[in-house]
Amino acid sequence: MAVQFRLEEMETEGKRTLQLLYHNRHEQYVPVPRSHNEILQIMQHYHDQHCAGHYAAEMTFRRVYRTYYWPTIRIDIWNYVRSCDSCQRAQDLTEYPVELLHPIICLEPFEIVHVDYAGPYTTAGTG
Repeated sequence: MAVQFRLEEMETEGKRTLQLLYHNRHEQYVPVPRSHNEILQIMQHYHDQHCAGHYAAEMTFRRVYRTYYWPTIRIDIWNYVRSCDSCQRAQDLTEYPVELLHPIICLEPFEIVHVDYAGPYTTAGTG
């Protein structure tokens, strides 16, 4: 199946411009963003907004793909979601197995001795 694009004349804010449109699998023509800044705004809108829900990369991709297209859409969204500070802070930490504790068995008193030490400390100029 060939990728289908078409140019369409659009009017926004009193200006007439040509917009490149992509024919997606949902049988509709969707706009192709013109700049990296526009792509970043789209990803912020579909991932960071309060109603967006900070979905994972695949769900964010599906939502964006319905209304926009650019050649590196999947990679850009994956990288954006992976670098999202809120998502990193809220991710489930139980995905890594917890290491079991191993008891230290001593048969006699003072068989094993452990000392924590720190220093040397510097003294403050005032005392």
